[in-house]
Amino acid sequence: MKIGKVFFAFTLVMILLFGLPTASRARVMLTADTNGLMFSVMPTAIFTVDDWMSTPNLWTLTISNTSDKAIRFARLEVTIKQSTYGMVANTFIYVIGTQESARYIPEYRHSLPFFQETLAGGASYFIINTMINESTEQVALGKWSPDFKDEVLRIGYLPEGRYSMAFTLVYYYEGDDNVYNEILEEDILEIKNPQPAELITPEDNDETVIEIPRFTWQKPETSSILVAGNPEIMVNYTLKLWKMFDESGTQLSEEDAISRIPIWEKTGLITPSVDFNPSESREELMSGRSYCWQVQAFDGTGRYISTINEGKSDIWQFTIKYTSLAINEPLMFFPLRFSWTPARTGGGVVLYNIGIADNPDFAGAYRKQNQVSTSFAYPGNAPALNYGVTYYLQVQATDEGGIPIGEPARLAFTLPSTEVILSSPEDGSKSPTLTPAFQWQGETDYYTLTINAEEGEWTYHSTAIEGKSWTYSGEELARGATYTWYVTPSNELGDPVGENSIARSFSIPPEDQITLISPVNTRIETVFPELSWNRFAPATGDNVVYRLVIQDDGGNVVHTEDVPGTSFTYPSSAEGLTYAKRYTWSVGAVIGGDEVGTRSMDAWFVTPFIEGGGGELTITQVDEAIRLVLSDYPQFTEFSEMILTGIQGESGPITPGQLMEIIEKFKIVNVTVK
Repeated sequence: MKIGKVFFAFTLVMILLFGLPTASRARVMLTADTNGLMFSVMPTAIFTVDDWMSTPNLWTLTISNTSDKAIRFARLEVTIKQSTYGMVANTFIYVIGTQESARYIPEYRHSLPFFQETLAGGASYFIINTMINESTEQVALGKWSPDFKDEVLRIGYLPEGRYSMAFTLVYYYEGDDNVYNEILEEDILEIKNPQPAELITPEDNDETVIEIPRFTWQKPETSSILVAGNPEIMVNYTLKLWKMFDESGTQLSEEDAISRIPIWEKTGLITPSVDFNPSESREELMSGRSYCWQVQAFDGTGRYISTINEGKSDIWQFTIKYTSLAINEPLMFFPLRFSWTPARTGGGVVLYNIGIADNPDFAGAYRKQNQVSTSFAYPGNAPALNYGVTYYLQVQATDEGGIPIGEPARLAFTLPSTEVILSSPEDGSKSPTLTPAFQWQGETDYYTLTINAEEGEWTYHSTAIEGKSWTYSGEELARGATYTWYVTPSNELGDPVGENSIARSFSIPPEDQITLISPVNTRIETVFPELSWNRFAPATGDNVVYRLVIQDDGGNVVHTEDVPGTSFTYPSSAEGLTYAKRYTWSVGAVIGGDEVGTRSMDAWFVTPFIEGGGGELTITQVDEAIRLVLSDYPQFTEFSEMILTGIQGESGPITPGQLMEIIEKFKIVNVTVK
C-alpha cells in the first residue's frame, strides 16, 4: 500500500494551494469546470504542518459540469515544482467514472474504483479534504520529493522559494468516449517565511533621542501572491514601550523592565512607523531616563507573522537626550566650595542632590537634597573635614519628584594640608629694600601675613592674600629696625583655617644705606630691565650720583654705570644680559668720585626664558620663550604672533632640550628671523 505517500502528496498540494497561515475556519475553494480552472490563496503569512493536521476541513474542491451533456469520466492532476527542490509533488484524483470508462485513454487505465458513474449536465460535485485523506478509493497513485518532505518535517512549514503549480483536468462526455477534453492552468507563488520586524530608529543604546521620538522598523518581507484576484497579505503591528527604572528611579535590567506593564502600547499599526503620543501614554518620557521597546508583527488573520519569537522583534534601548552636569575644577577650600555646569534637559525643573563621604560607597555621607543652584559651600555646622584625607564628592540631578536623571557626576579630592613653610626673606637676613617681598609654600589658596616690630607694639596684618607671594605696601618700615613675620592659612575672607607658620626675622637698612626698589629678588620679563632705588640724602647737601653694579651668578661684573637719578634702564647698545640667568645688583652713593654712606645690600633677578620643571621641554615652552625674546627687539614685532612648529639647526632638526644646552653655553646677543 502506498497510502502514506499519497496522503503526504495531497498534504503538500493543499498546503501550497493555501500558501500562507490562516484561521481554523478558513476555506480554500478550487473550482474546476469545462470552461476553466481557478484557485484562491488566503492572505496569511505562514502555513505550518500543524495547521493542516488540526484543520481537516480546510479546503473544498468543486467540480462543476457547465455542459448539457453528462460527464462520463474526469480526472484532476496536480503538479508542483519548487525553485530549490525541483519536482515537489505530482498526483491525480479520479472523480468521475470507472476503470472501464477510461479505456480510450490508455495511460490512465491504472485507476482506482470510481467515485460515481456520471456527472449530469449542470451538476456539481464536491470533494472536501476529509474524503481525500480518509478514503483510499478516491486517490490515485502519486509521486513526491522525499528531500522536500524531510525539509517540511524539519522546519514545520513550507520552505521559501518560487513554486509553480500546474492543474490539469481531463474529461469526456457521455457518448463521446473517443474524444476527451483537457484544461490546463498554471500559476506561480513566491513563498517567503517572514522574519520578525527589524528595528531602525531610535537606534539601540542611542542617548540623544528627543522627547517625542518616532519609532520606525523594517516591514517583514512576505510572500508575493501572483495569482489574479487574490488579496494582498496584510501585516499589522503592536508596539510596546517600557521604562527601565522603577518608582524610586533605580535602573532596571531589560528583563525586569519588560516584565512590567508597558507605559505605552500601540496596536493595529499598518505602517512600519509611529510617533510617540504623550496623551496616550501612562507617563511622559523624561530626559536622562532609559526606555526599551519592541514590535510584534501579525498577519491579516491575527496570526504571528513568524514562528520566531512569536513574531517579536529584538528589544532595543534608548535614553532621552540629556546633557549631564560636570563638576568644575579646581575645588575651593576653607570652606570647601565647588560648582558644576547645569544639567540640560528637554524641559522641567532640575534639582541636585549632593553627597560628600570618605568612601566611594558614600556610606555615612553628608547629604544636601534638592539643591536649586549650581554651586555649593560646605556649611560650618556640618561634620568637619580632615586634612590629608581623600573624600568623594557626588552631584546627582533629579526631577521635582526626586527621581534621578542620568548618572551622577563624581570627583575625588583631598583636603590640603594647612602647613605653611616660609621661603624668603631668610631668618635673620637684611632686606635690601624698604618694601620687602615675602614668599612661602603651602597648599591652601589664601593666606594672611603678619609683621611685628621687635621693639614696641607695632603690628601689621595683611588682608587675604591669594597665592604664595606678597610685597609689603604699608607704611614705611623703620630704618635699622628688626621685624618678625609669619603666615597664616586662611579663607578668602581672611579668616584663619589653620595654624600659623613659624616666625622669622629680618632687618631694614639703616639711614645711611641705599635701599633698592625694583627688581628685588624676583624673575623679570626682559633682558633690558629697568632698575630703581630710593634717593640718598647726604647731610652735606652735595650732589649725589649713584654707582650701579650688575654681576653674574659667578660674581663677575657684567655692567657698571654712574647714574644721576634713581632709576636706570639697561641699554640695548650695551653688552646684552643672557637669557635664563641669575644676576645680582647693588647701588652706592658717590660724591666727588668717592662712595659715601653704605652701599645697598645685593638684590637678585633672573632673566626670562624657560622655567625648568624637571621634565622634558616642549615646543610650546620654547615657543613662549621665543616670544619673550622677540618682545625685547622692536624690529621683530611682526613675528611676535607666529607659532613655533620646529627647531632647525645647521645640521638638521634639534630638540627643545638640545636648544637649552646651546643656550646655556652661548650668550644670546642678537636675534635673526629667516
